[in-house]
Amino acid sequence: IKELMFDTGDDILIPDEKTLGRILQEQDLDTKLMIAVGSGVINDSVKFVTSRTGLPYIIVATAPSMDGYVADGAPIVSHGYKYSPVAHLTYGLIGDTDIRQADVRECYEEILRAQQCISMKSLAVTGRDLIQAGYGDVVGKITAITDWDLSVKANGDYRCDTCVTLVKRALDKCFDKAEGLKSRDAESLGALLEALTLTGVAMALVNISRPASGAEHMLSHFWEMDYIARGLNPNHHGIQVGVATPVIARFYEELADILPEGTGELCPPHEEIEALLAKGGAPISPKEIGISRELFHESLMKGYTVRPRYSVLQFAKDKGRLEQIADKITEEIYG
Repeated sequence: IKELMFDTGDDILIPDEKTLGRILQEQDLDTKLMIAVGSGVINDSVKFVTSRTGLPYIIVATAPSMDGYVADGAPIVSHGYKYSPVAHLTYGLIGDTDIRQADVRECYEEILRAQQCISMKSLAVTGRDLIQAGYGDVVGKITAITDWDLSVKANGDYRCDTCVTLVKRALDKCFDKAEGLKSRDAESLGALLEALTLTGVAMALVNISRPASGAEHMLSHFWEMDYIARGLNPNHHGIQVGVATPVIARFYEELADILPEGTGELCPPHEEIEALLAKGGAPISPKEIGISRELFHESLMKGYTVRPRYSVLQFAKDKGRLEQIADKITEEIYG
């Protein structure tokens, strides 16, 4: 067993050329399996490298912070731009928080014996901010699914109704138990990880991130790229997704008079989404997490350019109402 540890001090780890290059550089010629121990960035980085080198990998999830553990995409940063190339699926997912200060080598041996495992336990030692990130990512599925419906009705895109049902059921279970996330209740954290895992499964089933990612993710990516370009540490992706979700809900409210029939019914009022975020102890406003007024307004105007994917932002632009709505929402949130 060869160990590779990333120590970034007070800075965050970014899945960019430097990180990916070091993983590849440290990979010996006789490597048969790579085990990623961490959360989003570690998972995506090892997933991407192993997909290019033809090796299997296992992810030991140390936080219920995002939905990409079992998805086949790997969001990475190249030349300061974040995109999600297709990678491959993990051979196994382990989420076990009974291990608090266990010896790393013993953990490796346990993983190798398990071969394939999905374990959803309490994740009770996870940091509060990572729980907020995971929960925010789950809340973001509300507008992601609505965007998917809009893309079908307004742009003729394909949708898998089975995947939508899968995601909705996972969300309902997570939201029912969200209050317990504040106290790290084992059942609540298990429902959170289950929701994140099942939405990852849905993405893998259709080979796109549509079941889990819409315009709310575009805003998060826009903010993250801006922070990285300025040499700053961005907020956790899921926390940004969470606060972006009621913002996108506001777009649906403002466009209700011209939306395709039935589309807006899938998205609850933004006040209800904010209440859901508060229920799980997550931030509810971009202002609350330090997104400046200028960056916020710019993201509303240009967020649709982050990915070539039809969303409510593109719909608003096509109908000539993007700037008007962006101005109104910015004023309502920032004053």
